[in-house]
Parts: sequence; structure tokens; C-alpha cells
Amino acid sequence: MKKMITVTLLGVGMNVFANGLDVAHRYQDAMDAHKVEQNTSRAKVILEDILGDISNDHPLFEDIYKSYLEYNGMKSSDDLEKAIKFATGRKESTYCKGVGLVHSKLFHNDNTESTLILGNGNRSFLDKDAYSVMHEGRWTYQVDTGYRKPVKSEVWINSSGENHYDIQELRQRENGRDKGKYTAKWRDGSMSSSTSSNGSPKEPIPMFLGMDLHRWGNSDLGYRINFKVGETDKTNSGEATFGHGRIQLSGERTVKKHLKKYSVKDFDNKERNYSDCFLVETKVKFAGIERRKK
Repeated sequence: MKKMITVTLLGVGMNVFANGLDVAHRYQDAMDAHKVEQNTSRAKVILEDILGDISNDHPLFEDIYKSYLEYNGMKSSDDLEKAIKFATGRKESTYCKGVGLVHSKLFHNDNTESTLILGNGNRSFLDKDAYSVMHEGRWTYQVDTGYRKPVKSEVWINSSGENHYDIQELRQRENGRDKGKYTAKWRDGSMSSSTSSNGSPKEPIPMFLGMDLHRWGNSDLGYRINFKVGETDKTNSGEATFGHGRIQLSGERTVKKHLKKYSVKDFDNKERNYSDCFLVETKVKFAGIERRKK
């Protein structure tokens, strides 16, 4: 096994060799814990730590991922791999003063893209200079996941503060089909949500509503972002799967740049203009699977 790891790393290039070698050593530690020490619990912890640090395109990702599933008594499957690739990737979000999130582009690791755009409606903020912490409001979201036709939904706040929110969403297409309902609650870092819809699932995981895309990689909806260029923080979140438990995700969120002006065209080709905005990038990585309790 050690030989296999060394050969794999020869193709990555010297610029990432040191990091790759460190991952290889940690992977070997996990295998030793499992096979030599007979300590599978320790092996799983090591693998979860590694998976939280590397991206899906790392040369050892597939091996580490399959070992992780094996140690958890699970088998790799096409639909689970698709779910993980869709649930991981990179997100670019634009927040504007007094308006909140106005636009997000999601770049999934299955090579699809999703788009979220703020439509009509209004939001009020606890602080007039805030960029994300909403107090109350009702608005529309425009959503395109790349797996279905673009849809609009209505979103409203039941209650919200600096450390909590209770938000609902309702989507219904004009022909009465493809309905979706969503409720999300977050308080002091603890997250709960429920989703119901009709029609056949199209995405690899049930992530197709506006709030799903808004929360991807950051369950706090950006409430805890320090809007200052260069600021970085860590996030934790998760996504449900169709029968494989919950995918655990780790994120790294960075405020990339300040934008004096920002404009985006919505799905109706209407140009929406904003001022005093920040572009925030979130990298979303696989950090394990929480299996359903039997």
C-alpha cells in the first residue's frame, strides 16, 4: 500500500508534493490503526480529518473516501458518489448593505452549476449598515440548479436575530406541478430543516430550493461573516441524501473583495443594481457521512 501511495504522488508535481506526502502519511496512519491496531474508531477519525482538509480532485481522494466508507460498513455506489460530488465544490456569493444576499453562483464538483438570484420583495435589518443579518421580510428567490428549469419561490421570515432565524419557503410552478415547501431553523450554531416536494427528484441530493442554495456551505446564511476583505472563517454544514444518511461538510469562507457597485440580470432579463457589496467565496469539502439511526 505504501508503494501505491508513493507512485500516485509522483504525478502531482513538486509544488504540491509536500502536502500530498503529508496526506499519504496520515492515510497510512489510518490504515495502520484499522489493520494493525484493530482500532477502527481511531481510523475513522483520522480519515474524517483528512477528508475535511482535501478537495475531491486530490489524487488520493478516491482511495481515502472508499476506505472511509468501508470502515463505516458502507459500500461505494454511483448515486452516493454523485451525491457527494454535487454536495461539494465552491460558491461565490454577493451580499449588499441593507439588502443581504443578492446573487450566488454554485460550482459543484459534478461539473454542474447552480444560480440563486434575489427577486422582488423586501427585507429589513437589525442594523441599517448590516449585510446579512435580516430581521424580517418577504421576497422571491429565482433558482436554477442545472438539473431542472429555473423556478421562483416565495420566502418569508417568521423570526430572526443575530444568532437565530426561522425562515420558510414555498415554491409552485405555474402549471401546479413541481411544488416544494421548506422550513429552516438555526440557533446558536444548531441547525434543523425540513423539506417536502412532489415530482421526481432530479438533483443527486434534495437541494433545489432557494434556501437550500443560500445555506449550502454556511448554515448561518452569512450572519457570522465579518465583512472585511481578507477575513476567513470555518463553517460546518450537512446535506441529506436519498437513503445514504447525511453528508457532513466543512467549509472555508473568505471575504474576497469589496464592490462599490454590483449588477445582475435576473431570469426575466431585468437588471438589478446594488451598491456597497462584498463578494464572499466558500469552499465546501466532504467531511464524512452521518448514518441514519436504525
